[in-house]
Amino acid sequence: MHRLKRNVQSAVLIPISFVSTMVSKLFLKKDESDKVDCLILPAGAKYTNYPSLDSILPKDITNRYKNIKVFEREKRRSLIFTGVISYEIIKILIKIIIRYPLKFLFIYRIFIQLCTVNRYIEIFHPEAIVTVGGENDFTSSVLTGFCESMNIKYICIMHGEYFLSPYHAFVRFSEFYVWEKIYIDQFVRTRSPQDMFKLYTPDRYNMKIERDRLTYYVGYYLQEFNGKQLEAIRDNLLKIVDMGYKCKVRPHKRATDMKTFLSVFKGLRGIDIESTDIPIEKSLGNCKYIVSIYSTVISEAYYNNLPVLIDDLSDPELYETLKNVMYGNLYRNIGRLTDLVNGRD
Repeated sequence: MHRLKRNVQSAVLIPISFVSTMVSKLFLKKDESDKVDCLILPAGAKYTNYPSLDSILPKDITNRYKNIKVFEREKRRSLIFTGVISYEIIKILIKIIIRYPLKFLFIYRIFIQLCTVNRYIEIFHPEAIVTVGGENDFTSSVLTGFCESMNIKYICIMHGEYFLSPYHAFVRFSEFYVWEKIYIDQFVRTRSPQDMFKLYTPDRYNMKIERDRLTYYVGYYLQEFNGKQLEAIRDNLLKIVDMGYKCKVRPHKRATDMKTFLSVFKGLRGIDIESTDIPIEKSLGNCKYIVSIYSTVISEAYYNNLPVLIDDLSDPELYETLKNVMYGNLYRNIGRLTDLVNGRD
């Protein structure tokens, strides 16, 4: 019912937004001083979620493009005011409408993305557009074709762990930078072209971490978990506390439901809650073992030569699922939380 409602809403919004994008094109202000070589579109609400531009971009891109601009999402407004139509977009939409005549939500999402990206092109005239997290956007292949029709590269940068997923089927970019070959294998398996991939090592794999004072025996790093999973994690950490060790748990800044998290972990003996404001380098430096189920922190810690454990105990069913979806860290020589809880340190 919800999808039907959104489909009907999209059918109404398509002609309204079409007119608004034509009006926006007439009033679009252009200034040659705005021209850039490369435009970065970060994932998430703010680019400030990332430590620095250098920690995200491959050196290949910063060396190739000298004038790089980061376009922060919180400065964007509604499509009604900013989307810009073009003749090429109209041609693309006609083809999509003929093939999917009643998929109004699908058509509208593609229309929004095309007009939004075209606005950036009209203003900044970039040689390349870089998306951070664009692999999760089903319109990415259409956007790639649209940009390439104007001799603009549409480039994707890996920003977190990937799994084998139907959402990544038939993804295509002009270039796609990933951390390791396992991620290429995942996308190729879901029919993405192999020749678009480029391997690179992000700066987050080369942190400066001082481990002079180990305050905690275990530092647990959370993702998006439900109450039952959080309770299982808590119970396993309490077993480690009963062994005479101190632990900490760090919620994810965006994924963790803080209300549920605090109801499970607040006020526990031997388990401290770590603020997400603490830099990750400092966080990794004050605990002996870095533990999680599938957090990107595992990869960061592994490549910085820190002791890492994958939690195979709190949610065995999820752990088995990770095997089936080609979770990269399972292919590395990394220990398991089971060994620690069972006293096999």
